[in-house]
Amino acid sequence: AGSKSEGACPFEHRLGVAPGPDIKACDRRRDIMVRPIFPLFAYRAMLGFAIAFSVLHLWYLPVAISYDGFIYIDMADVLGSSRFPQDWNQARTPLYPLFLKFAFWLLGRQPLAVIAVTTSLGLGGILLLAGASRKVIGEIGAIAVTALLTLFPLYVAYQHFALTEAGTAFFLIALVVLLLWQPTTQRHIWMRAAGLLLVCSIGYYWRQAILALAPAVALLHMIGSGARTETGAYAKGWSDRCRALLPMAAQVAMIALLPFLFTKPWSPRSEEHTSELQSL
Repeated sequence: AGSKSEGACPFEHRLGVAPGPDIKACDRRRDIMVRPIFPLFAYRAMLGFAIAFSVLHLWYLPVAISYDGFIYIDMADVLGSSRFPQDWNQARTPLYPLFLKFAFWLLGRQPLAVIAVTTSLGLGGILLLAGASRKVIGEIGAIAVTALLTLFPLYVAYQHFALTEAGTAFFLIALVVLLLWQPTTQRHIWMRAAGLLLVCSIGYYWRQAILALAPAVALLHMIGSGARTETGAYAKGWSDRCRALLPMAAQVAMIALLPFLFTKPWSPRSEEHTSELQSL
């Protein structure tokens, strides 16, 4: 009986005979072997499908360019030319035109270059959210999230517009992924705070509205981290409690305030544009 439980499932079980102890042991061993492997294989297969689907619609679906799209393409031409800064549209931040300029240099001035920027960022958002979903709800849940986002028609459509929406989704997903991360040490908590600071700061140069999320992101970081401190820090009185909370207070201030400081190299242009509009 012991040798049967260590080998393949008995032939009687395949014929539908009532299972004995050796067959039950075989079933338990098979469940242990199959359950972790199949969801992982299906999850990796879904990631491959998401990449393949993105490549297919990148190649076969056309580009859509609105009035704003023409402005972004023109701003890509302005960057690095003699037209800068006098011809720059002050209402636009430079990161998306910079991506477009690089795509034009790499792929030539063609519709595929425009779509490559937004589709790459769209796929990046899918992969980021898939990885975070796998850690939170497991492979099966991550498969559902990946399939839903990959095949969502509106998300696919925006990846073919010369607009910032697909990239904005990437930055928002990056914020969500960092906030879902549950660090267990002070070092990792500081790493998450630094990541949130970078995403909010760089996100401003993609789309200004991302900057407005910084205070809320700081609050969510504090709630998610739970002001974690070293073991026993709360047992030594109020002074030790305040000292233990100082790192979290510094992180909240860093995330909520520093992104506004990092916009200073570009914000005077936007402020000048705003004052011109108000004077009209």
